[in-house]
Amino acid sequence: MAYVGPTVVNENDTGLYIVKWTGITDDDDDSIEAFKIEGFDDITVYMFGTVSASSALRVWASPEKTRPVSDTAFYAPMQSAGADIVLTSANTCALLDTLGLWYKPHLTGGDVSTDLDFYLVCR
Repeated sequence: MAYVGPTVVNENDTGLYIVKWTGITDDDDDSIEAFKIEGFDDITVYMFGTVSASSALRVWASPEKTRPVSDTAFYAPMQSAGADIVLTSANTCALLDTLGLWYKPHLTGGDVSTDLDFYLVCR
């Protein structure tokens, strides 16, 4: 298990704010760091990389003002159809309809071939 922290890729020089987590594997879930994003109305999430048949990358968000110390402070944002956002090999991007302050990817399933990058693109 390795620490997986977010990196700010772009800060407003194109009108977009982009944050990414890279190298997410099947044993990293407990070490994925949350990132605070506020002041944006549109957030789209993307997943790239090697996706195993059993893996799914969920988006977790939290409304807490300070960094959540427990995964119990996170919820799964919904799409307009009322379903949790789950990124898989067949569905690699989604628009968030429910916003929070803190975000992080949450990997379920996967195997030794799983190696994913997760992006939050904010406008």
